[in-house]
Amino acid sequence: MFAGLLLISLAVLTACMPSADDYFKSAGTYYDKKQWPQAIAEYSRAIALDPSKPYQYVARGMAYHWNKQDDLALADLNHAIEVNPASGNAYYQRGWFYNWTGSPDKALADFSKAIEVNAKNSSYYFSRAGCYFNLKQYDRAIQDLDSALELKAKNTADVYSLRGMCRYGQQDYGRAIEDINKAVELDPENGYYLNNRGWYYLEMGDYTTALPDLEKALTLAPNDGAIWDSRGWYYYKMGYITQALDDINRALSLDTEDYEMLCHRAQCYYALKQYDAAMADLDAAISLDDKYADAYYYRALCYKALGQPDNAIADLQSAVNVSTDTPLLKQAMDEIKALKQQ
Repeated sequence: MFAGLLLISLAVLTACMPSADDYFKSAGTYYDKKQWPQAIAEYSRAIALDPSKPYQYVARGMAYHWNKQDDLALADLNHAIEVNPASGNAYYQRGWFYNWTGSPDKALADFSKAIEVNAKNSSYYFSRAGCYFNLKQYDRAIQDLDSALELKAKNTADVYSLRGMCRYGQQDYGRAIEDINKAVELDPENGYYLNNRGWYYLEMGDYTTALPDLEKALTLAPNDGAIWDSRGWYYYKMGYITQALDDINRALSLDTEDYEMLCHRAQCYYALKQYDAAMADLDAAISLDDKYADAYYYRALCYKALGQPDNAIADLQSAVNVSTDTPLLKQAMDEIKALKQQ
């Protein structure tokens, strides 16, 4: 009789104990609140009860990443794939981990593997397109974005926006506008999309149309440095250099290490003949990205204005070596030719 009661008590006790799913759900609550140590502890309890589920390792890996424990994060993501090599989500999440930690080639490989495992997930194509975009492989990015649209991606506005950015990278401004228009139609209160459209209009020389988009974008996202920079660039194009500097300074106060913003401010200083200030910004831009051709080109112009032709030629040659922008290449080569003839 006592043995029977003991077995019943144990059964009741076991039934009352949290399951792996219970711990996993509890961890998700902490995760949503960005309480990473608590989330990690609960995911660990779930894994201890059932170590066979790859998604638990994925979730804990992401929590480790946000808790700045990347070695442990990668170990969990690797283990998730070992537990189930057919888990597209495990490859997908590890791809994002590699993307965040500065390994774009590894991210690209993982997103490709996720697609190989599950070719019907639009998010996998969208993420791989982002990698191709960062690598300036715009044709491949567009192919993946087309696939995402065919699969009826839920983030359709983002897909159109990124495809527009690819077409902008190809200097296909008309089609870039078509894509960003679709993104704005789907989400008209998105400052990021409006800023992109305004920027495309600037590049097309349609300043009148650009300004309303940039103004509205600023009202929607006043703490976005990129939008302040865009409006500053509008003022620069219009010849209002002081106003341009005000906006670009505001942009850099929000994003201190953006090499394109630094180059834009340098161009303002150059227009004001403040060459030392311009060169300080260009030096900083090059230190952030030593493949940024515009910075070499404008630093060369500063050297030229300061009477240092040899330094100017060296920077112009650097611009030629790293540039893929045909107009900039021609300008740089013309400058080199002119300086050598002096």
